[in-house]
Amino acid sequence: MLNIEKGTPVRVYKNLNLGNWTVQTKITGKGWRKAGGVDECHIFNATPVTSEKGQARIIAKGQREVIASIQGEWGGENTTDIATAPVHYNPFRRSDFHYKNGDSFTGCDVASFAKLAPVFNAYNGGK
Repeated sequence: MLNIEKGTPVRVYKNLNLGNWTVQTKITGKGWRKAGGVDECHIFNATPVTSEKGQARIIAKGQREVIASIQGEWGGENTTDIATAPVHYNPFRRSDFHYKNGDSFTGCDVASFAKLAPVFNAYNGGK
C-alpha cells in the first residue's frame, strides 16, 4: 500500500516488465521519483505526458522504454465504478494517447488503472 495523500500530484505509467502500474510523486529539488507499484489505482484531473524525443529514440532503436505517463491528482489504490472508455498508447503507431475510435485523448476527470489491463480508462463527467 502506497503512502500518498489524496490530491497529491502523481504520474502513472505501465511497468513494461512487471505489468503493473508505477506511481511517481514529485520530490522538491529532485523531480519525479517512483513511489511504488500498484495493481489498481485512480487519479483525478488526468492529462497525458509524452516525449517526442523519447518516441524518436525508441523507434530508432526498435526497443521499448517508458516515455509517456498520465499526470493528475492521487485518488487511491482502487478503480472506480463509473463507466469509462479505454485509452491506448503505442509510440510505434502514434505520438499521442487515443481512444479506440481514433480520437486523441487530451485529459479527463478521472483515470482508472485496472489490474493486468494494457490500457487505462477515462471518465469525463458524461461529456
